[in-house]
Amino acid sequence: MKTKLTQKIIVTLSKREFINKFLTLFETYPKNFRHKYDNFGLYAYRYATPQSCQYKPDFINIGDYIQSLAAKQYLPTTQTPILVDRDNIANYDGQNIDLIANAWYWIHNNNIKFSDKINPLLVAVHLNNLYAIPDETIKYLKEHEPIGCRDYTTRNFLMLKGIKAYFSSCLTTTLDFKYKIPDSERNNTIIFCDYEIDEASENKIDNKLKNILAKYKDCNIEHTKHSYPINMNSEECFKEAENLLRKYSKAKLVITSRIHCALPCLALGTPVILVLKHYDTFRYNGIFQLLNVIGINKHKHFVYKICKDSKGLVTNPTKYKAFANRLKQIVKGFME
Repeated sequence: MKTKLTQKIIVTLSKREFINKFLTLFETYPKNFRHKYDNFGLYAYRYATPQSCQYKPDFINIGDYIQSLAAKQYLPTTQTPILVDRDNIANYDGQNIDLIANAWYWIHNNNIKFSDKINPLLVAVHLNNLYAIPDETIKYLKEHEPIGCRDYTTRNFLMLKGIKAYFSSCLTTTLDFKYKIPDSERNNTIIFCDYEIDEASENKIDNKLKNILAKYKDCNIEHTKHSYPINMNSEECFKEAENLLRKYSKAKLVITSRIHCALPCLALGTPVILVLKHYDTFRYNGIFQLLNVIGINKHKHFVYKICKDSKGLVTNPTKYKAFANRLKQIVKGFME
């Protein structure tokens, strides 16, 4: 009972904004790397397999594969990466591999810790079910500290548990490593990814978006989505993820409700607005601060935080660059 209460207090503190700046003073960054093997792994997401954990999605989130492509950029091009099921990492029994372990994790019986055959670089990590993290997982993370965290909530939780950690932001902010194109190749397209303006609505979000779009004359509108049929195989998913990145890299503006559309656009140099109808404290704490945002925050207040140039066109904040540059150094250090 006491342990559960302590865990609840730690999780509650981890979500508090006042603690973000305080714990930033005590972050620890990696100095030594544990690159061990000549084989490399890459996450696949086998949603429909029996090994999957308690959550049972009925669609594939292609953003997961965009995260894997962010890791794949750093792997040698001379060999095909070995695919690893993110939701079954404790039971991996293939070749010994090094793995850039950037992902959203739900801790359950099949991934309380990594298989002994996986040497992970734990970076850009998000732990979702903090209330249920067992001691065995805490011990494993302690052995692999410092942990790079995608959000402040995860970082705060780990640091309050006595684990060295730091806010890394998301590895997709480094996708320029492979996927960024010259601005001269951009087209005149505005992409809406999993968001559509309701022309009949008078809500604040859509009204602000209409005002912004008034500055964009004669642009084409294209709609994309990140939800795909559950029966797609990994090869098809990686191919579609790359197709989406190419679209985003060429767009004039992207408006999206998906963080793994918005964060890659930062790296690609594509102006992007993240639309948040409901602020997710677990996932967005830290990421929120790197992006243009229109929406409703966790206090149910309207948020409008948009950077613009002298012509009134959207530009991206640059705060993400410091985190992205550090991420590149860390991952390259691991690979070398």
